[in-house]
Amino acid sequence: PRLGLAAAARWPAVTDGAGEQGEAGAIDRWIAGALTGRTELPAGWDEDEVLARIRYHGVGSLLLEAGVALPPALRDRARRDSLERAAWEVRHRALLEALLGKFRQRGIASVFLKGTALAYSVYPQPYLRH
Repeated sequence: PRLGLAAAARWPAVTDGAGEQGEAGAIDRWIAGALTGRTELPAGWDEDEVLARIRYHGVGSLLLEAGVALPPALRDRARRDSLERAAWEVRHRALLEALLGKFRQRGIASVFLKGTALAYSVYPQPYLRH
């Protein structure tokens, strides 16, 4: 079953205009709370909707790494996504290393910005940043 209005009422509304309203907003607030250890997934939420929001925000690996309690089917799907992300990261790193090697050979200085820079400087494992 989808999150109903009664369940959504337990979550404060986003008032700054920066977030989603309704079911998506409630799931987003749960994700934020789960990543800081404050909450468990409420019973009765549509796991497909929850997974869609987890994928939208790219936080499946972070939720698993944090040990967030997820229903078994949702946990398995998030784990599969996380493994795919880790495999992607291995390929991405190899491509970046080859590219940087070619840049160095030609005397071209380079600086990584945004995602890649964050993945390797902020996160304990680069695949955790999606």
